[in-house]
Amino acid sequence: MNTKRLVIIGFGSEETVRHFAAYLSACRQPYDIMDLDLIQEQCALSFTYRAGMLSIQINNKMYDLNQYHSFYCRHYFKPTKNGYLDELFNKLIFALTGWLRHTNKLVVNIPGTGSSNFSKLNHLTELSGYGFIIPHAFITNRPEIVKRVASVTGNWINKGCSSYRTKVETLTDAHLAELEQLYYCPSQFQELIRGYNVRVHVVGVNCIAVKIMSPDIDYRYSLSKNSYNEIAVPEKIGERCISYCRHENLNFAGFDFIVDEADCWYVLEVNPMPGYEFYDRNIGNRISALLKDLLIGGLCDAPPVLPEREAFIHGGRRKKFF
Repeated sequence: MNTKRLVIIGFGSEETVRHFAAYLSACRQPYDIMDLDLIQEQCALSFTYRAGMLSIQINNKMYDLNQYHSFYCRHYFKPTKNGYLDELFNKLIFALTGWLRHTNKLVVNIPGTGSSNFSKLNHLTELSGYGFIIPHAFITNRPEIVKRVASVTGNWINKGCSSYRTKVETLTDAHLAELEQLYYCPSQFQELIRGYNVRVHVVGVNCIAVKIMSPDIDYRYSLSKNSYNEIAVPEKIGERCISYCRHENLNFAGFDFIVDEADCWYVLEVNPMPGYEFYDRNIGNRISALLKDLLIGGLCDAPPVLPEREAFIHGGRRKKFF
């Protein structure tokens, strides 16, 4: 048993938090949970932040952050039904975020890192700069542009523009008939890549990948129909994933890929706060094991891997759509 103590900061009812906490308990690894679900209407909440020290009290539980070895963070503001408590909770999140961004202790992940994910198209453009191949994509609120592009290839999907989860759907005639709605809300359209999905989790300097075979375009909504297998990550892909995480100061991230029949890996996005428990259960909790080892052992001092910057769209795939 390791005596170094870590703390999970998040909502105790969230499945990712519950999964990792259960794993730590099974390993007899000491840990605490700062359960933000406890901040309810009648909660006693206070905190003290001065001279680089932060102490937080939620009901009868006191957390002195300076006493912990490392931090696994999944915190954010979630409103209560009490206006005064909401204001205090928001101030707590602000203070907690500031402390975690400046502490010299290990934080997985530092708040605000990987924030380009908040805009999917900007995020793709950023990823292309690290040598990843990306699919064609655009955001518009003009129906005529969508019709013109879709008529060229007929192989497009529609997805959300932001970090909020949305269901990916293949663009069909039914969607094209409703394009007038774009005038009220822009949407993102992306080239359909046919192949299988891969989720690559980077934990420190380690990559672990799960191949997902699914009958549906968005495998997240057909979990019982899918198959899952751990696979090796190609060396170049692994180097780029680790390089991106080092440059973005991410200690833990989930990369989504689609691999086509020519074995070309197209990156779709990087999740800077991955809900990883589903993949973990399918590969014997290997991600949790790496995450625990990272939080207890810390990062290695190896410099980031800097891949050559390749063209992110092959010359033969360049097409002028509009």
